[in-house]
Amino acid sequence: MNATVIDKKRRMTLPESVCEAVGLKPNDQVEWRVEAGEIRGRRLVAQEPEETFPPGSLLKYFTSERDKEELSILSDCAEGPAAD
Repeated sequence: MNATVIDKKRRMTLPESVCEAVGLKPNDQVEWRVEAGEIRGRRLVAQEPEETFPPGSLLKYFTSERDKEELSILSDCAEGPAAD
């Protein structure tokens, strides 16, 4: 049995054996709940952020023809506020 002490700020240190058993590492998050008078915690699995644009997915948009088109559009734009 592993026991811990809760300090004045309601903090406690989880035993190393408990952390190892469930794979807890520093900065992991634990969700707590009470069930039938017992405190239960479970490690929250960090969701890997989806890559908005996977590597190479935008290459079809970067072509020399597209660059020429963009430069043509930009050449017609004003170059900033007019001087008085």
